[in-house]
Amino acid sequence: MLNSVDFWGHNDAYMLELGNGNLTPEENRRHFVFWAAMNSPLIIGTAIDELSMELVDVLKNKYLLAFSQDKVLGKPAMPYK
Repeated sequence: MLNSVDFWGHNDAYMLELGNGNLTPEENRRHFVFWAAMNSPLIIGTAIDELSMELVDVLKNKYLLAFSQDKVLGKPAMPYK
């Protein structure tokens, strides 16, 4: 399946869970990093107005956003099987 993924056909990991549940700050960061590495659509699944500034900063990480939205590579980080 991953071999057919490109910029126009993403893995869909469902929903970002930053700020939901009992994730530690490190687990929230890892969740976002893996999301970016999968090049999955960035659908935020929490009330943004209730997020701590620490989590907002995770979502605004310009390096991870650039990696996730890279139009040249357009595929998930490999190997990811």
